[in-house]
Amino acid sequence: MLLKNTIKANELSQNTKKNMKQRVSSSVFMFLFLAFVFVIGVFADNTNNWSPFSSITTRTVFAWIYLVSFLPLIVICTKEIANIYYKFLIIPYLLILLNMLTLIYAPTLVYFLKYYGYINIEVGTFYDSLTLTNIFAITLACSIAFVVIINTILLFAYSSFTIKNFIIFNLLVGVLSGFYLGIFFFMFTRGFLTLLWIMLIVFNSDIFAYLGGVLFGKHKMAPKISPKKTWEGFAVGQIMTIGLGLLILFGFSYIEHNPDVLKEIFGIQFQHGFTYFNDSQIANRSLWWFNIFIILTTLSLLSVFGDLSYSWFKRKYRIKDYGSIIPGHGGIIDRIDSHSVVISFFFVISFFIALGAKTVVFFG
Repeated sequence: MLLKNTIKANELSQNTKKNMKQRVSSSVFMFLFLAFVFVIGVFADNTNNWSPFSSITTRTVFAWIYLVSFLPLIVICTKEIANIYYKFLIIPYLLILLNMLTLIYAPTLVYFLKYYGYINIEVGTFYDSLTLTNIFAITLACSIAFVVIINTILLFAYSSFTIKNFIIFNLLVGVLSGFYLGIFFFMFTRGFLTLLWIMLIVFNSDIFAYLGGVLFGKHKMAPKISPKKTWEGFAVGQIMTIGLGLLILFGFSYIEHNPDVLKEIFGIQFQHGFTYFNDSQIANRSLWWFNIFIILTTLSLLSVFGDLSYSWFKRKYRIKDYGSIIPGHGGIIDRIDSHSVVISFFFVISFFIALGAKTVVFFG
């Protein structure tokens, strides 16, 4: 009996070591990929006027590389979605892929072609009369309509149409497409620091919630959906995420940037005349920080909501992970769950702020 227990313990230890090696290897690979994409994005940044590689040719070449580098992730995400509903059927997979590529790249190319010199907008032309923001809005609306129609046909064709499936399926495709659409938008029109700041919100929320749960966790937050989450961890995660987010922006405010990084992050100054902090701008500064606090708190809460939503979805469809492409971590969707909700939401509010504010230019 003792010998059997020893053998089982050794087997468990070996499995644990194997899983740990897989997770570490996968984490290193993901870090290197993110570093590669981030460096490419830095040189593709349309506001890159600070480096010796800031020529339009360099930015354009790296911008195309940046656009193409996400294609493998989009293809894998599409496969993971299709496998949930259509179990390895090729036609639904290709149609969902067409949907995501349309929703991601059609609106992106509207401003990409203008920013990188492929379209010369002249006064009085059709392009100028509609304005870039309106053309983007029309393209996005048409893309969304196309996606909803194709998704509806798919659900009917494979006898899986219900109101609940219709809503969840379209939300899943929309939010994941919004993740990539938002990544391109923020990188190309707001600068790489904007995208970095948004992603740090999610990373900080996840890391500090985990640490808070380990150190202080007693009360389960959502035991049926995510058993490891606690209210104590949630509180620590929110406080640290909001605090660090404000601290980073506070640091930016005392660094002279061209263009103004704080304005670029949000695409709006929240009041006229605000550029950098000084003693004569106390009232404006308070208003600006109030708006930032609201936005930062909302994004931090959405990070937790995104994680729980994707966990609920897995429980509903009785799947352990969305995929197995990353050993020890699951699929691509498992890694970008919270990011997809936060980036999609921030993209949407940036868009509606632009449409609703006469003095704000959506595209920088």
